[in-house]
Amino acid sequence: MKLQMSRETYKARWVKYEDCELFLRPYPIGRNDFIMSVDQSLTVPGEQRKSIFMYSVENWRKIVDSNDKELKCTKETKERVFDYNLGGIAGFVYSWNVGFESIIKGELENLQHGQDGSSAKEVHLAENVE
Repeated sequence: MKLQMSRETYKARWVKYEDCELFLRPYPIGRNDFIMSVDQSLTVPGEQRKSIFMYSVENWRKIVDSNDKELKCTKETKERVFDYNLGGIAGFVYSWNVGFESIIKGELENLQHGQDGSSAKEVHLAENVE
């Protein structure tokens, strides 16, 4: 099995959300502490969601306070944005991370043969399991 370890895909990127932009890096799925119940429902503890948010959000643009003063992306500001899901940003970051595997799969399908030094037939991605 050939794995693409050197792909640029896992680096942070600017992502548009409403009228701002977030500089997000994907949260490594191997760090997740999901809890699976007997009925196969998935629970993501609040601290896990916070870890995902704090790790993923590296910077932002066009986020201002109620006085139109630019908010700097600091640990304290990120914690407040997360704790109160201000502007829906925390929910968006979580959803973006959940959908990240689909983003990778789409990028691989759109690559032309040999563009990244391999072919899409040689690359294996984890499949979603329901």
